[in-house]
Amino acid sequence: ASLQSTELARAREVWRKKFGTPPLDAAARGKQQRFLLARGFSGDAVRKVVAGGDDESWDSADS
Repeated sequence: ASLQSTELARAREVWRKKFGTPPLDAAARGKQQRFLLARGFSGDAVRKVVAGGDDESWDSADS
């Protein structure tokens, strides 16, 4: 469980350093998702990060 929670935080940080802003269209969303997936993050974590950007509200909802 702790690995999953740190995965989301790690994915969010990697995303923030590379992109920093939510995607504006489907092409940008795909690019951001592929970037994170290629770095070994789970599909669930990738969807949450790309969908919400820096939104911290997931952490309490997932616990």
